[in-house]
Amino acid sequence: MRINFTPILLICWGLMILSSNVLLAQKQSPLDVALRHFDQHRVDYDLTEADVSNFALSDLYTSRHNGVTHVYLRQQHAGISLGGAITNFNILPDGRVLSMGNRFVADLAGKVNGTEPGLSPEAAVAVALQRFQNRSNPKLVLQEQVSAVDYVYAPGDFTLEPITAGLRYHLQTPEEVRLVWQVRLHMRNGQNVWKIMVDAASGEILHYRDQVLHCSFDKAEDCEAVVHNHQH
Repeated sequence: MRINFTPILLICWGLMILSSNVLLAQKQSPLDVALRHFDQHRVDYDLTEADVSNFALSDLYTSRHNGVTHVYLRQQHAGISLGGAITNFNILPDGRVLSMGNRFVADLAGKVNGTEPGLSPEAAVAVALQRFQNRSNPKLVLQEQVSAVDYVYAPGDFTLEPITAGLRYHLQTPEEVRLVWQVRLHMRNGQNVWKIMVDAASGEILHYRDQVLHCSFDKAEDCEAVVHNHQH
């Protein structure tokens, strides 16, 4: 039997395919839609299959005013998160992807320098306290172990808030990712909250940033944050 495909028939056929795709998207959760889209477009960002399949869900919520669902994924390797590596998706109510912003690092598994720290979290906190308080051999008290890679220490007479130390990856250069302890110190003077990356192998401070923005009220543009990166 011979079928003649008229322009109207082709248009109807196309509309049926489009409708079926929309219905399929509507049946999937926003997270499923985001992951499917990410996998389909990973080659556009030079990402490997391992890159798009190793993540933690950082956040997921729906905006009330437009019904758009926002999905945030944090890149991981061996259960350890890479700082700053967040990819976000904006999903329309009908299940279509409105937009996507990628900050995952391509071939993360091939760039990391290890998965096991040679330095304990206590030692990393001691390095940070030595650098920012000139305190040697601090007596730290473990307040809570939040997870296998996150620790909380009592502030004692060191800080205003509990001291945190978490195992993370730090992008040192575009081709080098270092395993670090991310230490947070809220100083007793109330003027500084230091976020410090301590190399988990050598104990070297690779990066630090003051999370408090310091401003001069003479000029608004005088506001600045203190940031330091150590480069070899």
